[in-house]
Amino acid sequence: MQLFRCTVAVSALALTAGCTASQAAPVQTAATTVMNCLSEPHVRPAHLAITCADANHFVTDITWEHWDADGARGTGIDDKNLCVPHCVGGRRQQEPIDLELSNPRAGVFTVVTIKLSGSRKQQSYSLPA
Repeated sequence: MQLFRCTVAVSALALTAGCTASQAAPVQTAATTVMNCLSEPHVRPAHLAITCADANHFVTDITWEHWDADGARGTGIDDKNLCVPHCVGGRRQQEPIDLELSNPRAGVFTVVTIKLSGSRKQQSYSLPA
């Protein structure tokens, strides 16, 4: 089975997505995992989609500092479309963040909490289970 790395290009005229095959494959393990948008389990992914429907929000360049059955902690780059003036023509914002995976259910983390590096401001999001 191949994992597909998807990229999204946003322009004022259209939203297009393209996927390329990658050597990495979904993990077959008993470890606590996080699901990608295709409902494939992964341990310590380098990228994590926050909004699967439109790819307007994701985390890239993740480095995991801790990963066990109860939670995971790491750092990365929060990449989101600000949707101003609208999502098709919106400007993207990229910021360094700390992230935590939590609330494991049946071996799958179901919540990601994103905190701007050096800040107390944080936001939690539900993940596919």
